[in-house]
Amino acid sequence: EDADGPPGLLGSSPDLEDILKGNKEWVKRMNKADPEFFKRLGGKQEPRYLYIGCSDARVDPGRLMGLDQGKLFVHRNIGNVVSGTDLNILSVIDFAVNFLKVPHILVVGHYDCGAVRGSIGQPDDGGLGIVENWLRNIRDVARFHRE
Repeated sequence: EDADGPPGLLGSSPDLEDILKGNKEWVKRMNKADPEFFKRLGGKQEPRYLYIGCSDARVDPGRLMGLDQGKLFVHRNIGNVVSGTDLNILSVIDFAVNFLKVPHILVVGHYDCGAVRGSIGQPDDGGLGIVENWLRNIRDVARFHRE
């Protein structure tokens, strides 16, 4: 055991130290720049947009659109897929529209999406593991528009 607690607890892994340190520094910066920031952020959320986009780590939706925290309700998945059989996205859309009263839904792709490229360029042989099931949605759309 280290000083942070038994192995496996949040904060005990050296791999997480940079993230935890970065978060503490961010909190300090935010409090210094705007002492009411966290109080305001803890209030009712009233986003104007639901962003449905790719999980790609290179894409930061709020930053791309120049929006502050609380202005964008975000759902991300591999390839920004919207499927009528995905209870996760259906729940997100329902919550955004019926409870948050979000007036705009944005389905946003990005340049050189690996999920799209992989689903169109890779053989449909199950070689991508469980991701293969998810890519089926993209493959079906591509096949439909090719014919």
